[in-house]
Amino acid sequence: MAQSQSRFRSEIWFPSIASVLAALGTAIIGYQASKLSSDVEQLRIETEKTTAIIEAQNDTARTNLERWKFIINIRDDIVEAKNSPKQKYTLAVAQFILTGLEFDALKQAIGDEAQSSGRSFEVQENIKGANSIVIAALISQLNGASKSERLSATDRLISQFSNSQPALTSALDVFSKEKIDMLTANGRINILVYLSNVEKDIWTDENRVKLKKAIKLMESRHKDNVSKIGPKTRKWINEAKRNATLN
Repeated sequence: MAQSQSRFRSEIWFPSIASVLAALGTAIIGYQASKLSSDVEQLRIETEKTTAIIEAQNDTARTNLERWKFIINIRDDIVEAKNSPKQKYTLAVAQFILTGLEFDALKQAIGDEAQSSGRSFEVQENIKGANSIVIAALISQLNGASKSERLSATDRLISQFSNSQPALTSALDVFSKEKIDMLTANGRINILVYLSNVEKDIWTDENRVKLKKAIKLMESRHKDNVSKIGPKTRKWINEAKRNATLN
């Protein structure tokens, strides 16, 4: 009888162990499969990121190549043009296409060529004229319809014209009574961002007076509910005042 009970307990015990082991095995396999699936997904994500980076680099390389091909094609109009207006406007186009450092290198090459041909003064005047065209266009883009256009123009003005008196004066002139109605809220902010980032030593007393008048006009329009000054605009007004060392 005792032997029968022992055998009965064993018959119950061993299937129980088998069930536990089977369940454990299933759980382990399930965990490994889940981890493998997670690893595969992570690999897919990293692969997509790497592919996007490579494609972006290729796009940048192609864009740079196209930019320089264009500059090479208009090289004669830039360097050897006897027609001053043509050279000025071609230079403006080149300045839009090139980065600041690239355009500086181009100006150096033009200067060397002009010096050898006795046209240094004329060419320098054309470079100034090209700058004026580019500045006017960038300031207009600060008020552009698309966010990318506005941000790009703001970045370029700060990186290339932070020490430019003409650019500073042109930006302040947009806040005149005659022009301020054309500005959107984004346009106002972008101009104030530029004014906050110009080099401190290019501020003149005349431009400080212009900034004071601009702020007074914005405050008046705010009070009359014509154009409200939001927190972001207020922040950049204060930053511009600080940069211009206004009391």
